[in-house]
Amino acid sequence: ARRKAEVPSTPEPPTPRPRSFGILSIGVDPATQGQGIGQVLMAAAEDEARAQGFEQMHLTVHVDNDRAVQFYERGGWQRDVTSGPWTGAMVKPLV
Repeated sequence: ARRKAEVPSTPEPPTPRPRSFGILSIGVDPATQGQGIGQVLMAAAEDEARAQGFEQMHLTVHVDNDRAVQFYERGGWQRDVTSGPWTGAMVKPLV
């Protein structure tokens, strides 16, 4: 008896990752923290990312830096847990 040839299944194409604008670091003089300078810096970076057509932004923060994590979350950033436990990666969708 002849065996029927199996037709290989076509794998689903991977979902394209959004173009992401990375923030390497920002810094505000401790003597001027809490005056909105960090918000101005992040807003300028977001404006630049949008102007360049990026769909999201990303950054990494130390998981124990509660003040910074809260700052980013107030600005609309989300903890990126797409690949497991949170390691400090954060994303902000721009679309």
